[in-house]
Amino acid sequence: FAAPEWFGEDVTYDSRYHNSAISRMKVEEIVEIQSLLASEGKLSGENSQTKRILRDERFCCMNTKNKAIVCILISAFGFSIMNLCVKLSGDLPSIEKSFFRNLVAATIAFILLYRSKAGFSCKKENLPALILRAVLGTIGIFCNFYALSHMVLSDASMLNKLSPFFTLIFSYIFLKEKLSPFQCIAIVIAFIGSLFIIKPSFDLTATFPALCGFIGGVCAGGAYTCVRYLGIKGEKGPFIVFFFSAFSCLAALQYMIFFFEPMTLQQFLIL
Repeated sequence: FAAPEWFGEDVTYDSRYHNSAISRMKVEEIVEIQSLLASEGKLSGENSQTKRILRDERFCCMNTKNKAIVCILISAFGFSIMNLCVKLSGDLPSIEKSFFRNLVAATIAFILLYRSKAGFSCKKENLPALILRAVLGTIGIFCNFYALSHMVLSDASMLNKLSPFFTLIFSYIFLKEKLSPFQCIAIVIAFIGSLFIIKPSFDLTATFPALCGFIGGVCAGGAYTCVRYLGIKGEKGPFIVFFFSAFSCLAALQYMIFFFEPMTLQQFLIL
């Protein structure tokens, strides 16, 4: 191990060496450090410790958790736009809308799998979880699209966004992941909030779309838990998306064959 130049002096209060400063380093700065160490012979094969230090997440522009948070935020924004498009597409059947949604997703996942040459096969032991994820996801999207078509957009979206709370519950039960006290309180508040949206009553016409939205959130939470399980088991992300999207398209296709409703060019482009 080659000690750094500042070794021996007190840098406890020097912000340059704090993790918060190192984690904000730009890629160019990291490359410069690598080049400098390489020129000084400190990246040779015998000095593997230096290589491990450079690979440490403190030298990355963004660690894995932060990348996951950004991806979730982008995903939430994308789903919000999707919900808006479902509402704008008019009075088309909900299953027909979901067919076109999943057809696009399946196509994109197919292209990613084909270009990566990862193949279209899965591990045999993961097949039951893939099928369960596909079934729950299909039911969830059918229910969500029905709620979007028969409720105020904001209310339907809020019911669907209960899925993270159900993910917490299912992850705790099936994956043995821990729940913090804050998360428990958030789950209780979320369920109370859902009751204000659903407004339970004996008028099934008014309550049914809200119940569909609620069931959609439950199924989506179960589907996300399956995705988490499959990720732990090493299943490829694009294949999980492709399997679900293809399954959902086949499920909707049976309805489309007998009850397809023609759409305008504007509706087609929105979908």
